[in-house]
Amino acid sequence: NHPSVLHKNYGPAGYDRTHVFQLGFVAELPGGKEGSGPLSAIVRNWTLNGVFSKVSGTPFNVTASGASVNAPGNLQTADLVGTPNKLGGIGSNPYYDPKAWAPVTEVRFGNTGRNTVRGPGWTNLDLSLFRRFPIKRFNLEARVEAFNVTNTPHFNNPNGDVGSSGFMTITSAVGDERQIRLGLRLQF
Repeated sequence: NHPSVLHKNYGPAGYDRTHVFQLGFVAELPGGKEGSGPLSAIVRNWTLNGVFSKVSGTPFNVTASGASVNAPGNLQTADLVGTPNKLGGIGSNPYYDPKAWAPVTEVRFGNTGRNTVRGPGWTNLDLSLFRRFPIKRFNLEARVEAFNVTNTPHFNNPNGDVGSSGFMTITSAVGDERQIRLGLRLQF
């Protein structure tokens, strides 16, 4: 927010996801007709539905210590000194090549802007399976719903502090592991 570097505020919002693909589906599974035997009673009245999502990662800042500029309340960004090659590492392996950035040691702001690199995207699949049991004028529906069926981790952005020993490493994930719910619904 320092007046000399207001132009560096231009950049994608922190919640921006440039690419979003979502596919929702509902399928009533084929089954036998009413009263056509015991096998038909087992295979009829099933519904499968779900949502498949694939999204790009959110942008983040590559920061440095602001001690050299003495401008409290302002973000100090690192200097871009090389090509920010995406390595894709998780854990102790860097997500981007950390040698592409350097700390700022002079009395000036760094040369990178706001939210210049993106973290990892994610893929997700939510599924549910319903079974309807007609009882006279009522319907009893048994439900199984599973969120993040594949239990795929959705990783957070890398550590963007160029002065940190864990610079450009990802050490945490979003807490959205697989969840399964069971339920009954009575329609009348």
